[in-house]
Amino acid sequence: MAFLAIHLTLIILRNWPWGAHWGGPELVDGVGVKHVFGLVDTPLRNNGHIDTNSCVNQIPQGEAMTAITHTHLYILLDRSGSMETIARDVVGGYNTFIREQRKEGSDVRVTLVQFDSQDRQEIIAAGVPIDELVELTAETFIPRGGTPLLDATGLLIARARMNEELRIQNSLPTEDIVFVTVTDGEENESSEYTLPQIKRLIQECEAKGWTFVFLSAAIDAYGDASRMGMKGGNIQAFSASADGADLAFTSLSSNISKLRAEKMAGTWKQDADFFEEKIAEAERRKKGDI
Repeated sequence: MAFLAIHLTLIILRNWPWGAHWGGPELVDGVGVKHVFGLVDTPLRNNGHIDTNSCVNQIPQGEAMTAITHTHLYILLDRSGSMETIARDVVGGYNTFIREQRKEGSDVRVTLVQFDSQDRQEIIAAGVPIDELVELTAETFIPRGGTPLLDATGLLIARARMNEELRIQNSLPTEDIVFVTVTDGEENESSEYTLPQIKRLIQECEAKGWTFVFLSAAIDAYGDASRMGMKGGNIQAFSASADGADLAFTSLSSNISKLRAEKMAGTWKQDADFFEEKIAEAERRKKGDI
């Protein structure tokens, strides 16, 4: 019976539809790590609720962090229907951002997730080294549906935490986690996660050293992000235009470069604002949109 059980397990794993939802098992620094019936990408859940116990190792506020030489960018990209007007600009801005970060060094892996009401977690790239990342195109970024922002955020946090735990278990280097959300509208489609749950998750993970960044073209960008628990210095509003999207990604890139340099040097302080200047927001203010 034991042999039969093992044989059946191998058959199931061999025929598992890896790409059906999670985009395949993630490579952790080139090492394929899979949990039998758990996998790298399975969200941490407990009876349908997210397990919040893994984000508990807190970093004292105001103190510099130990130098970290590996960064993992988790990018949550809204591709709901209202993004259609700036779809081309988002694709161009994102691709330029990746090219610029690639020039800064190869110490970065990227997980890119698109979300809408038809698919709350479409994995475009899962832990891909930045040198190997494929660019977005008009064929891979097609706006549609509504904005399940809370569900998309909760699912991606769960994924990031699972991968973080797997790195610990496999004695791989600690990664600095930077979680970037790019959106143009407020929550309107979530059914699995509530606002208090997401706020608690973000606060707990920030206490562990994660950095959350929120770029939004929504009317109430600060209200949306603040209610989720994000810090004002890590939020930036931008106009839903070609110039706005370009400046948003330009600002994101320059500040990610600064964060990477300071964390590698061990001089980054956890309570520091992510954005030193908010050039996209300044452009939006000139237009009178704020």
